[in-house]
Amino acid sequence: MTWLVTGGAGYIGSHVVRAFTADGIPAVVIDDLSSGHRSFVRDDVPSYVGSVLQRELLDQIFTDHTIAGVVASRRLQVRRASRSAGRCTPTPKTSPA
Repeated sequence: MTWLVTGGAGYIGSHVVRAFTADGIPAVVIDDLSSGHRSFVRDDVPSYVGSVLQRELLDQIFTDHTIAGVVASRRLQVRRASRSAGRCTPTPKTSPA
């Protein structure tokens, strides 16, 4: 059974894929490459360029592979501590998520 890793060409997602494959667990990647890099995905790992919002692409992936589960990795919003308020506040994003 294969795991689908969304955002698998990003920093976190690519490490998830590497961990799976190191343990002999097959993985498939879907990533729109808006912040990920194709070079982060090993050549022997099937990968699809596109969005999880593309129903036809997802249908194709689920037809081509027996998917056991999905790991949804995406860019995490970095937070920094606000000393004056004593709490975390969102760091402004520089690009859309």
